[in-house]
Amino acid sequence: MVVEPRPANRTVATRWMEALVDQGQTYRMIEVVGTSPSSIDEAIQNGIADAGKDGGDLNWFEVREIRGYIDDDKVGWYQVRMAVGSRAK
Repeated sequence: MVVEPRPANRTVATRWMEALVDQGQTYRMIEVVGTSPSSIDEAIQNGIADAGKDGGDLNWFEVREIRGYIDDDKVGWYQVRMAVGSRAK
C-alpha cells in the first residue's frame, strides 16, 4: 500500500479529524455562526452552546472565518463561522 504524504499546512482540527478517520469512526459536522457584542471568545462559546442544543455530544470545533459588524467606528458585533463536530450515533 502506498500512503501519500499529507500537506503540512493543515489546521490542528483537520489533523485531529484525520486521525479519527484513520480509526474508522464516523462524525457528524455542522456549520454555525456564533455572535457576540463583547468578544471573539464569547462568539465561539455562543456558537458551541447553540450547536449543543441539538442533543449531540460535541467533540471538536474549527474556526473557519472571523468577521464583524462596525457601528460608529467601533466593533458592534463579532461573528465567528465554525464547523462543529460530534460522533455519529
